[in-house]
Amino acid sequence: MGWHVAGRACEHATATLGDRLVSVYAIGSLTHGGFASAVSDVDVAVLVDQCDESVAGIVGAIVDSTRQELGPGLADRLSVFYGDWSSFGSPPPTARLGAIDRLDIMDNGVLMRGVDRRAIDGVRPNREELVAETAEFLRYWLTQRRGVEDLIAAGPRVLTKHALFPVRFLYTHATGRAGGNDDAVTWYRELGGPHAVLAMAALGWRSGDIDPVTARHLLERHLDALYAECCDVYGR
Repeated sequence: MGWHVAGRACEHATATLGDRLVSVYAIGSLTHGGFASAVSDVDVAVLVDQCDESVAGIVGAIVDSTRQELGPGLADRLSVFYGDWSSFGSPPPTARLGAIDRLDIMDNGVLMRGVDRRAIDGVRPNREELVAETAEFLRYWLTQRRGVEDLIAAGPRVLTKHALFPVRFLYTHATGRAGGNDDAVTWYRELGGPHAVLAMAALGWRSGDIDPVTARHLLERHLDALYAECCDVYGR
């Protein structure tokens, strides 16, 4: 189903952008592994001729058209990132193409339409860019923290993001890579991370099957300390 949503978004991008469209890639867990229909986003990257101020509105219309066509469900989790090849290494404010998204395009992007210009115009973000962007997102994410009961009530998508994001942040800081959930949790477990039991459980919860009693116990025991570990590493 995730590939179907990505494919329809690609078709709408092709029809809407016409000659302005250069490349469309599937990215995210669809391509680097770990996609779970109960919780995952469907990520698509669109590269245009020039990413001016008009592109945000055009992409918004593409997302809306895809969601209206497919109806409620997985299409509600469609995210479209956008930019152009001429500014790929340092996107302007008019683009939505962060360092982690650019690295994902370079390493895992699957070309769905247009021309693959990665070998010509692609620029890999360095570790400093990735860590700085992650640190900025961590500051925002800390404002979204919820209590244990709220997380359990919110369901698997919200719960697993809150349990797995700090592990991914730690992974990026340590490795300079933007791995998915599986990579980050495997790294943390092999490192002997003190909260690996929560991280491993959260991977299983991405299927949508959560035992509230077990989840409550693990969250109460590990979640605050996991965030504290993450904040210590990033100096927050």
